[in-house]
Amino acid sequence: RKALPDIARAEEAVDAERWQEAFAVFERVAAEHTERAKASYAAKKSAELAGREQKMADAAVEFMLRNHVTLINDNIGRFPPEARSQLDRLARLAGARFVLRALTQPGAVKRGAGLNLNMAWANTGVGKLHLPYQLRFTLVDRADKAVATGFSRVDPRAWLPGEHRVMETWTVSDAVAAGDYRLVMKLVRTDGEFPPFRLAFEAPEVDGGRVVGRVRVE
Repeated sequence: RKALPDIARAEEAVDAERWQEAFAVFERVAAEHTERAKASYAAKKSAELAGREQKMADAAVEFMLRNHVTLINDNIGRFPPEARSQLDRLARLAGARFVLRALTQPGAVKRGAGLNLNMAWANTGVGKLHLPYQLRFTLVDRADKAVATGFSRVDPRAWLPGEHRVMETWTVSDAVAAGDYRLVMKLVRTDGEFPPFRLAFEAPEVDGGRVVGRVRVE
């Protein structure tokens, strides 16, 4: 019964802005609840105890979400079965989740000219991106071969939870042959130290990126 006040006191100690500067990683609260859950399963306690376990699990998940959890360690262990939906929600919202809500672009561009990209992005997670990634634009042909590549000037680490409007003009190389191409977007580390950051929206994939449109080069 004292678990919830303990969580409340811990929450008071969390700096409201600190999550924007460092990773928020949680494991202890989940581990404590795991031990209580195991005890309840072993003892086969009453429905009242099961309800109490559910409340503690719900409180732990809500606490982590409110404090902008970035990572969830894999030692959470076993939660009450009724808490599965909450754990799925936690996994879905932890960290940054970038969704391209809308893209406006011309259907054609001349070689050597600028391709205007008007993008509406959203970070639907509760955290932020802490590592230096770049948004990369690529034109790929029918064989999935990249024929032109460019990078956004925007730093996605600045995309806190919420909506973000991004406007870019990407100059397509005059060396690109005239023809029809697919436009692919991808979040990459230019040093190659980490794999691409997976974008959180459904679209055909090419080499880890998402196909977001088609462009005719003239």
